[in-house]
Amino acid sequence: MFRADAKAQVSFDYDSGRIATFLCSVQHSEDVEPSDFRTIVETLMIMAASDYGLNSDFEKLINPTGRFVKGGPFADCGVTGRKLACDTYGGIGRIGGGAMSGKDPTKVDRSAAYMARKIARDIVLAGYADKCEVQLSYAIGLAEPVGVAIECFGTEIQPIDFIQAYVRDSYDLTPRGIIKNLHLLDVDYNTISVYGHFTNPDMPWEQ
Repeated sequence: MFRADAKAQVSFDYDSGRIATFLCSVQHSEDVEPSDFRTIVETLMIMAASDYGLNSDFEKLINPTGRFVKGGPFADCGVTGRKLACDTYGGIGRIGGGAMSGKDPTKVDRSAAYMARKIARDIVLAGYADKCEVQLSYAIGLAEPVGVAIECFGTEIQPIDFIQAYVRDSYDLTPRGIIKNLHLLDVDYNTISVYGHFTNPDMPWEQ
């Protein structure tokens, strides 16, 4: 039933100390459907959470994109080894685990990183804070982010609740919305293949 490729993602709320969302995408043989093994994977999720003394009433996402028959490098060989710190903030800002270079803008590793940069710049330029870091978290198969976090490091001029509402109401954070808003299908990515992805004034996320 199960094959070698699989991936898991946990969205954890550090304020409450609880798991919010647990996702597992599992490669499987052609003769089964995700519904055939959903209970098995959900049981394993609960066991893993329990081992850490965590809650089990989180949202459980099993193969949210549907069937996962083809796996491994035959299905996904995107670049993952490019140094993120060099491409972004040199270690000053927190970074995720997916490289931007080598991926098309439908991958949130690239597009959502640009949108997070755009939102943080907009917040500072609007005078809502002097410093801002934006975190966007996505789950495979879901268009909307499962987490949006704003950190202003105590420099906020407007209340954090106001800034969070501004972000929620002002931006389409789906991959399709980000691509449209930032015109990511029209960008010449060769121009940012060196010297980092940020601070180039010609890029739409810098405007």
